[in-house]
Amino acid sequence: TRIAIVGRIPISSYIYMTEPQPINKLGPHPAHQHRAAPYTTPRIDKLSNEILWRIFLINSDAKAEDALAIDTLRLSSQVCSRWRALILSSSSLWGQVLDMSALANQEWRDEVLRRTGESPLCVLGNSNSRGWVPSHSKTTVDLVDAHWARIRWLELVLTNHEWADSGHEVDIWAIFARPTSMLKVFRIMFNTPQQGNLMHAPIISPPDFLVFSNTAPALHTCYALNIAFSLSAPWLVHVRYLSLSAPVSAHDVLRAMTQMPFLRCLADESSNAITHTGDLASLSESSQHVIPRAFDQILVAAYLNIEVYLDFLSSLTLLSRLKTCAHPLSLSLTYEGPTPSPSTLDLAMRVLHTYSRSCSIESAIDLCVTLAPFHFGLEAQFPDVNSAPRPFCFDLQFTDPHLPSVSEHITSFFAVLPISSSTATTFPHVEILTIQICPSLSLTPILSMKLAAFVAALPNVEHLFTTPFTLRFLQLLSLPEFAGTPFLFPRLQNVTLTECPEPSDAAALQDFLAPRFGVSTNSPSPPSLATTTTSSTVTQTGSESTKNNMPTTYILNHTSLYTPVLKTLIILITPRDRADLRYLDEYTELKVVFELENELQLPLISGDSGGDSGARGEEVGSQPIMEYVCGDGHCEDLIVGRRGQISQTDM
Repeated sequence: TRIAIVGRIPISSYIYMTEPQPINKLGPHPAHQHRAAPYTTPRIDKLSNEILWRIFLINSDAKAEDALAIDTLRLSSQVCSRWRALILSSSSLWGQVLDMSALANQEWRDEVLRRTGESPLCVLGNSNSRGWVPSHSKTTVDLVDAHWARIRWLELVLTNHEWADSGHEVDIWAIFARPTSMLKVFRIMFNTPQQGNLMHAPIISPPDFLVFSNTAPALHTCYALNIAFSLSAPWLVHVRYLSLSAPVSAHDVLRAMTQMPFLRCLADESSNAITHTGDLASLSESSQHVIPRAFDQILVAAYLNIEVYLDFLSSLTLLSRLKTCAHPLSLSLTYEGPTPSPSTLDLAMRVLHTYSRSCSIESAIDLCVTLAPFHFGLEAQFPDVNSAPRPFCFDLQFTDPHLPSVSEHITSFFAVLPISSSTATTFPHVEILTIQICPSLSLTPILSMKLAAFVAALPNVEHLFTTPFTLRFLQLLSLPEFAGTPFLFPRLQNVTLTECPEPSDAAALQDFLAPRFGVSTNSPSPPSLATTTTSSTVTQTGSESTKNNMPTTYILNHTSLYTPVLKTLIILITPRDRADLRYLDEYTELKVVFELENELQLPLISGDSGGDSGARGEEVGSQPIMEYVCGDGHCEDLIVGRRGQISQTDM
């Protein structure tokens, strides 16, 4: 995270920074109002050169996406003479910021290179995220060629007309064949016409090409999808992150992993490199075949043959050192393709059973679940601490969803998750939940019971992303006794509906909101949620009631351990949506926010159409167009699609 001393606050204000004062949210007490304090020396001016240099070093991360590090460093050098002297005398800072998108001007580029002195270099040339134009290609190749021995971090994305058509192809392969003792991170990708509509990145390196001439002792990260390399290359011994490229067997990958003691992450997300299993039976649990102790993450995206990857993952769990890894092992497996055989689906279920437990999924803080006849998805995010496991993902999407056996296995996938049916402590830390259930999914009693236990095991959810149908279905679940509350997600603060509610969703939405606001509803109550209580209860008018006179009415229990705290209902809409949501106006102080969604970027489950998982509004470019606080007396604002609600500029 960049320390905000430049770019966040106007440069002119730095000289006048004062020590932060405590904020009194209720305003200053009259007795405490004094004249402004006399000018004092700014606190930032008291920092030692060592601390300032550390701040500049953090801000000189060229890989950060919020701002160009080279611009941050340049602006910092213009704040005052002390900062300028410190920055200009630190060649290592300038070596960190060689982003080619900001070095098109030759005079400025030469000046920056001069300031780097002899320090190691970090070179970025990413035509995708940095808007790098083709004319910079020769500049980048020349710079890499001239300073190869000093480059510590190299990250390039090149398109075909930027290098091959410009006559730089030979130069690039000649450069990459050189030995390097400095290089630590090597991330190279070529976008070529050969790739076309292929589902994997093609190998375009010359035959018998030896990257680094097999000499790169400092390398710890290798992501080179278009370059073939041998899994027996000596530079792999120090690698921590490795992305596979050329076709290889599952056996050869597992055997090579046993020779990489520092490996933490193995990826095959764009190459479909594991094409066959090989002789997996020859791998034993002997001391010669153990995975690295530091290993904690596998990233796989399969589009051709999922069976070979499942065999690979199953064989990996058989290696004895898996049980004594220093960190929980996290898996990210995504598949989109034809439905495999029933035996392969059974194998996938066993893989999910094993890896959902090995990643310590119970420590997740963010869960995403998608259930459809053609799609099973589970994602988990974990706390951002050094000892935490990486994100977990198990996402299978089938392109022929009408096979009857698929829906049965989708149900089985959810049933094998580590969800207790007798305790609510399965996911105590989850605060964010995304859940979508397709209406055409066959909901068996086992799945319904498992879903009820799953929902009850999420007592601390504060942010819910879902569809109206999913919310309606969840209302019908019979919550187990250990839930201890009639409320779904009793600590819920914000709900985002990723589709505009239909008229048929009104009753379920009212049933969901009513008990959180102490409002009665005449709609039939799901048996599990019309929970009676022997405690003293009061209606909205304050009269006492007993358990015998509340069969179809929700009554707010003032002695409950949980207080309904729902604050915001966000509804994603499109220009075509029409809905009358004025019934929400009775939930006083509930903020209803309408956000306009780009339909082309919203892969949501709706009935039987489509198959992609849903996305949260802020992640796919939604924009708020109207907010209304219920009870304000303008309930016509809750009519979706009325004239003037969505302007042409919004669309």
